Amino acid sequence: MNRRYAALSIAAVCFVLVAGMIGCAGTKTVDIEPNQLPATFRVNFDKAYPGATITSVEKETYPDGTVHYELEFTTQHGVEKELEFSATGEELHDEDD
Repeated sequence: MNRRYAALSIAAVCFVLVAGMIGCAGTKTVDIEPNQLPATFRVNFDKAYPGATITSVEKETYPDGTVHYELEFTTQHGVEKELEFSATGEELHDEDD
């Protein structure tokens, strides 16, 4: 009985891991230069974080065509941040936030 339970537990863990990898497989992530961000994005970002300096950008394109940007930047007060934004520059929050 214990062997069967152990085998089922291992199979369940493997299924969850594989399903998670398949779900992420269609997302394309590329590094881009800050000057490649869309103008609408920059206007909204600059309004929300005036004087901030963007140090790196990752552009994520999801299978449904949705685009998000993950930015690392330093605020005008020297605080380093890493946040995710929509294609229009709206800050996206985790469900836990």
